[in-house]
Amino acid sequence: MSTRTLNKNPRSTSFSFITKIKIFPHNQKDYFQSKIFKLLIHQLFMKRDYYRGLFLIAGLYDFILGIIFLFFYRQIFFLTGMNLPENPAYLTFCAILIALFGILLFMIYFDLENSRKMIIYSVLIKFGYVGTVIYYFLIFAVFDFVFAILFLESLRFVKH
Repeated sequence: MSTRTLNKNPRSTSFSFITKIKIFPHNQKDYFQSKIFKLLIHQLFMKRDYYRGLFLIAGLYDFILGIIFLFFYRQIFFLTGMNLPENPAYLTFCAILIALFGILLFMIYFDLENSRKMIIYSVLIKFGYVGTVIYYFLIFAVFDFVFAILFLESLRFVKH
């Protein structure tokens, strides 16, 4: 049945849109186009899952790192050979900020498509952290630098 025949019957008009938008393609070219469309949709969802996973892992990393520094900074300073400060209040505050940053990354994970500004802020925090700790904790600087680059790349996916 063609679209024209379907449009003549008032009960069949609901089916005419199906042939117009080519959900059921009638020739090979239409079939190829619908396969490409499905592939693009699949890739879009794969990218979304990849970026959500990235922000989930980064959120866990920063939240756990902040909690560890909050409660075990003495042991960390001892293991690295650094002197403990006289007043550890600023260390406590920095550890809490790192854990809160992990929570920010969880927020991005839950609403990736609408988090462009938070991602930009996250990139700036990561680069700031890398610049601060590169001398003392090289391994953390490397992890955070990689996260910052991946966060920058994720900006191509989210809304403008």
